[in-house]
Amino acid sequence: MCASRQVVPRHSKRDNPVSTTSLRVDLELAREEIRKLCTEHDQLQHNARLHLGRRLDQIGADLTTRVHELNQDKAELEALLGAKAAEADGLARRVTELEDELTAARTSLRQVIKNQSKGAASST
Repeated sequence: MCASRQVVPRHSKRDNPVSTTSLRVDLELAREEIRKLCTEHDQLQHNARLHLGRRLDQIGADLTTRVHELNQDKAELEALLGAKAAEADGLARRVTELEDELTAARTSLRQVIKNQSKGAASST
């Protein structure tokens, strides 16, 4: 992940009065800091992956529960729909029966009115 080799530009002794030993110590300290930061980075990345994995497991469990609940609701609604459809069919048949009875009653009433008007006309 982290680069273990660093390119350090070389300076001549005339450019910088700092000793070579001091530069080497600074370089070694910088490399040690880089190693520590790489280790910390790897640990943080590992912890993030663990946290993400746990969160995904939790979300998966929550989703599984929700899907189960929705399937139960769907089954209940389908059963209710079937019952209401059967009820609607029964009511439609009853409406048809009542319409037939009403038509028959109207026909019968017309016949009675006709018969009465014929009887009233013949008695006069």
